[in-house]
Order: sequence, then C-alpha cells, then structure tokens
Amino acid sequence: MEGFSHPSSWSNRELRNLAAEQGRAKWQTADADLARRIAAAATAVQAAFPHLSPAAILDPPHAWFDAALARQIVAHVLEHEFATPRRIIAAVSLMSREALIRGGRVIAARMEDDHFATALCRIQAHANTLYRQSRPC
Repeated sequence: MEGFSHPSSWSNRELRNLAAEQGRAKWQTADADLARRIAAAATAVQAAFPHLSPAAILDPPHAWFDAALARQIVAHVLEHEFATPRRIIAAVSLMSREALIRGGRVIAARMEDDHFATALCRIQAHANTLYRQSRPC
C-alpha cells in the first residue's frame, strides 16, 4: 500500500484537510454517545467560564488563553471522567495527540492549586450529571 499513512500518524493539518474534504466540522461525530459526552463536558466547562460561548470553548480564537484552557479542560473531562481514548478525542477535535498531551500536562500542573482542583472536580461532577440526564432510557 504505497502512499498510505495510518490516521494516527497524520498531522493536525492533514486531519483538518481531510475533515474539510468530508464536510465535517471540529467536534462533529456520528457517534451519538460521544456527541452526548462532548456536549456534557462543554456545557459543564461553560458553567465555569460563563463569559465564553460553547463555540469559543471548542474552537478557541488564537489569543484567547482562557478559551484554550477551557478546551483543555473539555479534553481532560472526556479522557478522565468519560474514559474516552485520546485518539478518539484527537480525531473528533481535529487536535493532534501531542496537543492533547501538552494540555494534559497543563491541567496536571494546575491541579496543584487547591482552588483549581476543586473547580475541576465540580466541572467533572456537573459533566457526569449532564451526561446521565441526556442518556436515553
């Protein structure tokens, strides 16, 4: 299979180009359960960052550091609260796994601050509640 590269080795630019060719936007997925997890995480994070829109959280403008942190928290909640594999988060968010790993390091460093750790626990609990409420019976 000459010329084939596995999706896990694709760069962020290649992922964005493929998504654009397919007409898919960031954070868009056909998996209904994953979509509910993303929505729950984004909504819970927005409750902690009320000045940010969900769109700004999921696709932060370049210079908005608070929005970038909020997106890192969404990825953290997906990975740690909902046990979503990083490769899935990378594919749906059109972020590289390296960017997710760097974001995870930022969150881990911030967890040393008790106020941040408490806020993150509240966000995770709220996301879990929202997800459970959104599940079909």
